[in-house]
Amino acid sequence: MNQDLIPFIGWGAVVLAILIALMAYKKVLRLFGLFIVPEDSVAIVTKKFVLFGRHKTLPDGRIIALQGEAGIQADTLAPGLHWWLWPWQYATLLQRFIVLPEGTIGIVEAKDGAPIAVGRVLGKRVASDSFQNPRAFLANGGERGPQIAVIPPGNYRINTALFTIRSCPAVEIPADRIGIVETMEGMPLTSGSGDIAGPVIEGHNSFQDAQAFVPSSRRSKSST
Repeated sequence: MNQDLIPFIGWGAVVLAILIALMAYKKVLRLFGLFIVPEDSVAIVTKKFVLFGRHKTLPDGRIIALQGEAGIQADTLAPGLHWWLWPWQYATLLQRFIVLPEGTIGIVEAKDGAPIAVGRVLGKRVASDSFQNPRAFLANGGERGPQIAVIPPGNYRINTALFTIRSCPAVEIPADRIGIVETMEGMPLTSGSGDIAGPVIEGHNSFQDAQAFVPSSRRSKSST
């Protein structure tokens, strides 16, 4: 071998080792319990097993863990460095922020929570920071199924193991038109009354605040 090539081969091996290390550093750090969440994402955590304590398994009918049980955890990991997430006990899944552009709203469906009351089709609104706090949603009595609350345009840190978000265009009514509204939630019109539309209800911001509309009317059908 040409002796002049030996230094170049040596440096080439060093450069190759550095490149491999750069490409694999996350996996190496993961072995030591370190997980890195990018600035545009959250991490959904699944605990694979629990050896000790009272809360080893999820309660019947639940899919999200609030007490550290084995399963999908309610709390997500914010952007940054997170330690003690040993790969043999925890699985992590990156989920980018949910982005709702201007001119859209987010329709939400919860996969876990209390059952929706008989006769209702939409889960009640509970304080949960626009569904970014799944622990608060479940602890405050959030209900499983389609939600009465919607999400306005913006960026949101959503645990998609619990919530499904569907982006829908905002309704635009031209100046020479009116909007006829039919509700999917509420009590039916009184039988035999001859009514074909529900009464006028105040305080719901042109039907944009469904939670304010429904408890006041509890009527389903066309509204004036």
